[in-house]
Amino acid sequence: MTRFHRRSFLVIILTFAAFLGANNKILAQNNFTGRTPNYAGYADRIGCDIIGGWAADRNALNTSIPVSIYSDGALVATALANRSRPDVGSYLGDNGLHGFTVATPAGISDGNAHQVRVVFDSSTVDLSNSPAAVICTSGPPPLCAYHQIKTTPNQGPSYSVVNYFCRDRELRTSYDTGRYVTVIDPVAHETRLFDKLTAMYGVFSSTSPGAVSDYDTAISGDSTATAPPPPPHTPTSCPTGNDGWSVQTPSTIHNTALSASASASSQIVNVWTCSQYVLPMYLEIVDPNFGKTDLEFDPITLGDPAPQTFAVPAGYIRDDSFSWLAGFGSSCAVQQPVDPVILVSSGPQAAQALITAMTAGSGCSFTDARIFTGRSVSAMPVTSRYSPIFQLALWDNGDPQYPNAVDTAQVSLTTSDGSVSNHLVILLKIK
Repeated sequence: MTRFHRRSFLVIILTFAAFLGANNKILAQNNFTGRTPNYAGYADRIGCDIIGGWAADRNALNTSIPVSIYSDGALVATALANRSRPDVGSYLGDNGLHGFTVATPAGISDGNAHQVRVVFDSSTVDLSNSPAAVICTSGPPPLCAYHQIKTTPNQGPSYSVVNYFCRDRELRTSYDTGRYVTVIDPVAHETRLFDKLTAMYGVFSSTSPGAVSDYDTAISGDSTATAPPPPPHTPTSCPTGNDGWSVQTPSTIHNTALSASASASSQIVNVWTCSQYVLPMYLEIVDPNFGKTDLEFDPITLGDPAPQTFAVPAGYIRDDSFSWLAGFGSSCAVQQPVDPVILVSSGPQAAQALITAMTAGSGCSFTDARIFTGRSVSAMPVTSRYSPIFQLALWDNGDPQYPNAVDTAQVSLTTSDGSVSNHLVILLKIK
């Protein structure tokens, strides 16, 4: 064979090979059937730890297909759905090798909201349960802990309560005081309050509210002074040591602006944190007028809480007006589900909460509210005067000029029978 003929023969062979390759690619895109895919699949979990589920093509049974994962329109991961799923095999009538699980890409864990999609192969067809909005952060780990609170008054015996706190990877939190459960959900932008005694609950938006003109607005300026660092204290459940901060804040609140007598008597707030858990492991409030309160998270269990921790229990009835709380006594004493409130802020994730107080007596209402905040805390009433419910939105405003890791807000509530209730809110910033 001449050199010319050998070269021509080689060109023919390469051309035929290219044709076969292109044809095989077309066949592969059609699952080797030559027919349009008939996708079936479900994203079981789109979370901050894993993204998983199953995917298949009914026109190509017993064949594993890939899935693609997108965050805000950008491809961030691919996976072959080839893990054994006997339940899927029974559903489809094949070998069931259609499951997939991938670690959530690190770029999603930045504390911002992302829309995450899981699609079949390289198509634009979503799996069922996709897309999903997620907010993840690489900082605070999921955990549950008992919150032990001991109050030692200057006079009289001490007393203790034990509450229960949980936090998941999406930074949803649940705080159970025995009767009330407060769930803060930054993904849904709402706060839910459950009353286990009456099997009732209310839901409130936790987005930044507008001003309520008929209450005194939050007073700007710093109501917290610096204080010497507290003595060493190692929280029991923290495996990596701790850091301590201390602040000084007025211990008495009046219905008018802070007076000289109020600021002359100050309480010390000492906080020891566990950076690994992003948690105020141990907190001590020393008030010369009333005594001392100790709050400690112990013991702690790491890992994602059960999903029902944040869900509405079966049989509960929704009532956002809290009408079931009217008539709990003859006086208008204020009932506060969680006191003090502790907000934890980490990195780009600002802490926020919606605290709720109720009057106990039938026909009672709130007539005034005074709020004193430090520079790192913003506060805004979200209910009107003469309501039996008072709600206050609180958030970390991230003031870069304020280096302290601890700040406070104080709330003074007056009810229609003239009684006054004072509440302390503590903001802990862990970077």
